[in-house]
Amino acid sequence: MNACGNLRLSVKCILEGVSWRKARPHPKEREREVCTQFYQALCRVWCVARRGEKLNCVQCRSRARSAPVPGAETSALPKLSDNAETVGRSNVAAPEDGRTPFQDSKRRKTSGDSILAGGESWGEGGPCSIPPDTARNYILLCLSAIFSALVGSSFAATAVSENDFKGAGICQFATHGFVLAPTTEKAINDSVRQLLERHRTVLRFTPRFDFRLRMRMYGRFADYTNAVFNLYWTNAADRLALQGRPFNVAGFYTSKTKEIVTWRQQVPGFLGTTLLHEASHAIMDAHYEDVPMWMMEGAADYFAFALHPPGELHQLVLRQRWTKLHGWLHGKNLLPLETLLNADSATFKGLDPEKAYITSWSLFQLMMSSQVNQQMMLRILHERQGRGGEPIDCAGQIERLHKGGLKRLDVDWRVWIVAGASATNAPARRPSTRTTR
Repeated sequence: MNACGNLRLSVKCILEGVSWRKARPHPKEREREVCTQFYQALCRVWCVARRGEKLNCVQCRSRARSAPVPGAETSALPKLSDNAETVGRSNVAAPEDGRTPFQDSKRRKTSGDSILAGGESWGEGGPCSIPPDTARNYILLCLSAIFSALVGSSFAATAVSENDFKGAGICQFATHGFVLAPTTEKAINDSVRQLLERHRTVLRFTPRFDFRLRMRMYGRFADYTNAVFNLYWTNAADRLALQGRPFNVAGFYTSKTKEIVTWRQQVPGFLGTTLLHEASHAIMDAHYEDVPMWMMEGAADYFAFALHPPGELHQLVLRQRWTKLHGWLHGKNLLPLETLLNADSATFKGLDPEKAYITSWSLFQLMMSSQVNQQMMLRILHERQGRGGEPIDCAGQIERLHKGGLKRLDVDWRVWIVAGASATNAPARRPSTRTTR
């Protein structure tokens, strides 16, 4: 349960006069602690408001006299004095021992009627039957103050600026909630320079002299998620990729602000892979006007894994990808090649994310497997430039440029998937049990 949920539950408990433990009998330890804090804080504010109202409302005094509480005389009420504090528009008197009402946490409970429906009375002054509308006004006042604080801190945590980015290398960093070590900055800069050189070699373009890569990284996933939905994914089209699924995007590149947005990954090594993947998008966006989505995503995954020898965890990920591709192929659930080739940004976001990314990666691998396929991919890319955003049929390009057309490429792709799955998931050879003399 989040802070807003705890707040709503506490207010409901106070208004209905029930303990929050009854409303949520089996909370987690952290929820119990937070909910207790909310409940006690609101109860104390309620008590202060009641006492202020009691001292300034004739009707409250008359109600108190008409409904006396055994053992609690009206003379026991604290009187207004020079040490009275002002909270909002209510005058609040300090207790006789000099403590403020908020500090006086050891007030004695009294029996009898109370504004709490459960019969609990807070303070020594007996009942104070505030009208329901007035009581709700107090609660709404408290809620508005707490909500303003929560919203203010939320937006303060996600506020971003151009001045956040620091760094003299090819990469500039803006970190939130953690400090990036100088050795890590150097490693990222070195990897991005290698990535840019690899793109230049394969795609044969001249890098822009002013190309810089901006990376915004959050220390906590909650802060990262908050920034995404408040600052970046602010319309329905941006959120289409979720399709009702939980938000689990490790990072993304936005061409609007020309920056990579991500967070510190829980699994070591995944942050580097995420940064390289998104850096590939930034490189392609800076040097080409129109790139097919399958090529954009396929190249990003391909270079992110191929730039450095993958570790054990990355090898496991690659084996799982080939296994899924092989399963989709035999289960006849593989994405149709023509659908993948012609998918624009909106269509690509509407596809199953796992299938779209993995199949794009495997198709780009096939293009990189031979000089002939590389030449065809370059022709496809170069023909799409300088058209002013005019759409072009990628499947039609392959039908024209590939020997054997689209059907031949589809067959080659399926053979490539079988070969990749067989190579990465080959059974381990058992050691020989023979002994030599």
